[in-house]
Amino acid sequence: MAIIDGRNRCGMTVGKRLKDNPDFPLRRSIKCGKCGGHLSGGWSRGRSKRYAYYVCKNRCGAPSIKVTVLKDSLIEFLTEYTPPKEKLELFLMLMRQRFNQDIAQLRTKREKAEQEIAQLKQMRITLGRKNMEGVYDDEYFREQKKDLDGKITDWESVLGSTVYDTKYTMDDIEKFMRAKFEDLGRTYDKSEPGEKRVLLGSISPNRLAWQYSGLSNQQFSAEYQAILGVQPNQNALGVTEGS
Repeated sequence: MAIIDGRNRCGMTVGKRLKDNPDFPLRRSIKCGKCGGHLSGGWSRGRSKRYAYYVCKNRCGAPSIKVTVLKDSLIEFLTEYTPPKEKLELFLMLMRQRFNQDIAQLRTKREKAEQEIAQLKQMRITLGRKNMEGVYDDEYFREQKKDLDGKITDWESVLGSTVYDTKYTMDDIEKFMRAKFEDLGRTYDKSEPGEKRVLLGSISPNRLAWQYSGLSNQQFSAEYQAILGVQPNQNALGVTEGS
């Protein structure tokens, strides 16, 4: 959902503290494989023109990287780790099953809460009527009303927790993921700077690392691992059946 919204779910600095620089779009988005510091950008002047390089912000002694080399390596890396179509389709099918299960559970929970609230409110009305008729004295009325009010508040809280986000339908999510995950390298190349950071952060929240011969992933996000690791005999809860 963060990718669809364009939200930043990773730890990368965005906003005013990280202005988009078209010359160095990957600064702060990739980290140094030698010391773990993020990469910054700089220029080197040749005899006739300047050359753009990424350098480790910590100046740890690791060699600089040509901007074009890092970009090409990243696109190649993302293309290599693009989920196979059959895995993506299987993941989407399981996600739809899980979505439908969650909606059904929320609906059941909501109906239960609405029923309890209606019953408690009716009991409160009956309590008030019997107090006015003199069946219950004022002290008993206040005690019982306080108890009923508390229970109503509790169930209203339960009712509030059953509201689900309807901003996107499963059809919207499936359409988006099929388009964007068809080729992650191409998706990255055609995205805006902010979208690129969100994409990279969604795949690897701890940042990809440049090992000075290529990119390596320290740890894929749990969401991305779920896509890559989905199994044909896995159920909607993520449990492999028969295990």
